[in-house]
Amino acid sequence: MRGLHVNLSSGNTSDKAQDINLLARRPGMEIMHQQIDKGATVWLAPATDPDTFEFFYVLSGSLNLMLPEGPVVLNAGASFHVDWLEGNVSIESLSDTKLLYVTNKPFFDDLSVFEDKLRELNRQIDEKDHYTFHHSTNVLKYSIEIAKHLSSEEGAIDALATASLFHDVGKCYVPDEILQKKGRLTDEEYDIIKRHPADSAKLLEPRFGKRVAEIAKSHHERLNGSGYPRGLKGDEISIEGKIIAVIDSFDTMTSRRVYTVKPKTFLEAAEELCSLPHLYDKDVCRVLMELVKSGEIAPDPNDQYLK
Repeated sequence: MRGLHVNLSSGNTSDKAQDINLLARRPGMEIMHQQIDKGATVWLAPATDPDTFEFFYVLSGSLNLMLPEGPVVLNAGASFHVDWLEGNVSIESLSDTKLLYVTNKPFFDDLSVFEDKLRELNRQIDEKDHYTFHHSTNVLKYSIEIAKHLSSEEGAIDALATASLFHDVGKCYVPDEILQKKGRLTDEEYDIIKRHPADSAKLLEPRFGKRVAEIAKSHHERLNGSGYPRGLKGDEISIEGKIIAVIDSFDTMTSRRVYTVKPKTFLEAAEELCSLPHLYDKDVCRVLMELVKSGEIAPDPNDQYLK
């Protein structure tokens, strides 16, 4: 792939990296340790500054570099660098993996600010309603799996990931007695609930930008215009919004809540969503069904919210 250069030679390893830590900084250079947990997927995206150069050296573990021409496995000692990258590249961690990361542009401080914002939003969601936080992590996980099987424009995966994780953050404004109510909501209570996509967008835009906010705002929109908060129809809804709409409903249908008598199985939920093409995108539903049948999207036996 143009802009990506891989070196598979072996070399020495180290075991001192944890998450991402700044080791050294000079003008025009930052050197960092980064850890990627087994099973995680991260993304390389084209830099906004065309002069950006990034070098990665695999200290330990192994990665799958998902290139258009096919996957490349990188083991300890392999390296790759990014220079004028032409499109998004996903990296799947095959084991707990540690990298040495060198760049010629400031990165660490921006990342630290970004992570602080994520932690604060996570804290707000979890304190308000632990289920909402749990649900949002599921929506993130399943949405990324769907997006990996659909063609997406540059930057779409990053925006989808952030929007899917925080699509319900606006529920922090919903009173507890409504959010946790066991019985049927009144019309007035439902009107309050229906405000949360717009509230999510208001919270997300100053932190992550308009694109992320717009995706989160549209997760309750439906193709026939019957959704909320704006009653968008068809292609007025972005593909990222369509993905979250399907997965948000899927996870709700398969989870045990205070108002749920019996959650659906993953297959039952996928079949029902596929039967509603006037509400949910048929391509997204088709991919969901394929991934459920293949077991790539499957119940977690330790999930307390599943039956």
